[in-house]
Amino acid sequence: MGWLKVLVVLSALLAVGVADCSVDGFRCCLSEFLPLVSPAGIQLTEKRLTAACMIGSATWECIADYSDNCVGQENEKLEESINNTKNFIGKICPTTSDFMKSVIEYEECFQNASLSFQSCYNKTLLPDSLTNDDKSKWKAECCEYKNLRNCAVQAVEDTCGATASQVLQDEITNLNGAGLELACLEVFGECSNSAMMLASSLLPILFAFLCMFL
Repeated sequence: MGWLKVLVVLSALLAVGVADCSVDGFRCCLSEFLPLVSPAGIQLTEKRLTAACMIGSATWECIADYSDNCVGQENEKLEESINNTKNFIGKICPTTSDFMKSVIEYEECFQNASLSFQSCYNKTLLPDSLTNDDKSKWKAECCEYKNLRNCAVQAVEDTCGATASQVLQDEITNLNGAGLELACLEVFGECSNSAMMLASSLLPILFAFLCMFL
């Protein structure tokens, strides 16, 4: 990542962190991490993770600003959830971290599983015409995340094994799922069953958020 891009991203993170108290506002703090697993494919590699971690301190600052401006002191569970996200980034970014070592070990297999993931995910997408009101749009956002998570984790488990799928699931639930895991909890049951269920569905979800607007 060039330094000019780093400066642009830093400015954007700091601006967004105080401007938007919605779930999307919080997720904007993670904008450099979200593409690691996205509809474009599984791109969790040492190179891409290292590039995202280059602005790890700015991501922390953005999350801290969000917490200071959007989270009441009485909301301990929400504060704990935000701290979990910060701690996860702090845990995965050191070049000697166990997570980074796992990424190096499995990155080729992650990429081999990417086409299978995309094929699964694309089958779950709804036409835009079905998401023309706020309630439908929120349901679509929740279901798109759920299907992305399930398809990616299952594709990696099928291709790379259970240990590799757990590494990917940790990344998705803590980063892609930031602000959605609990906020969408009541919506997940309404999503289409066309996406495969997680084979490791009994594993604990590590990150949760309480509400869409605070």
